Amino acid sequence: MNVVFKAVSGDRRSCCEMTDLIIGVTTRHVPSPKDLQVPFDGVLSGFSSALYARGALPMLVPMPAPAPNHEARAARVVRTLDGLILSGGEDPDPRLYGQERVEGRPIAPERDAWEIVLYRAARAARVPVLGVCRGAQLINVSCGGTLRFHEGHYHPPFDQPSHGVTITPGTFVERAVGGPVCTVNSAHKLAIADVGRGLRVAAESGDGAVEAVESEDGLVVGVQWHPELLASNRPASRIGDAFLKLATERRTA
Repeated sequence: MNVVFKAVSGDRRSCCEMTDLIIGVTTRHVPSPKDLQVPFDGVLSGFSSALYARGALPMLVPMPAPAPNHEARAARVVRTLDGLILSGGEDPDPRLYGQERVEGRPIAPERDAWEIVLYRAARAARVPVLGVCRGAQLINVSCGGTLRFHEGHYHPPFDQPSHGVTITPGTFVERAVGGPVCTVNSAHKLAIADVGRGLRVAAESGDGAVEAVESEDGLVVGVQWHPELLASNRPASRIGDAFLKLATERRTA
């Protein structure tokens, strides 16, 4: 990788200038193996593999311990980034959008709280954001939208496309995938119901499920599929390339 360190007064990274894009990727708590008895913060390896393959540097952004200064910490994190990926994992807490929790469904309220603050800090700094699966749902909830249960969209193996989606004309997603339709992989049991403020539907499946949303200013996109698990020649994986182009444009602006 081509990384150059250069002292620059007032640079947003304080002490260095890096030629590679730095992309933050949120993580989830992973249960401890029995032989270690300690928890891990982790993320699907597809994110780091996909970012490295495209010449970007992944920076994991784990959830900090609960604290009253999430906003200040999130602002500091965002200042180091060219882009932010909200990764998949547990369901967003239904209480965030006025519904009751469902027994047996995995939730992580502390992670929700951190990532909502992180998302809003990225928006305030105009840092591009890509939400993947849970990440797309959390973006919608952060903007006042709601979610619903949606069966029939959990199709292993997850590195293979499983159903088609129709892309909304004139959207960022259409430009990214290069056409009005594409096939995607699918690993979700929730779907977006009411679309949040400042967002629009960018793709839908044949059964009416919202498969992608994006912001009106073009700096946020959330997809229900997992582009990080798809081969790079699949149109649905090109969301990642288009997102990195946004990050590049922001850095060079």
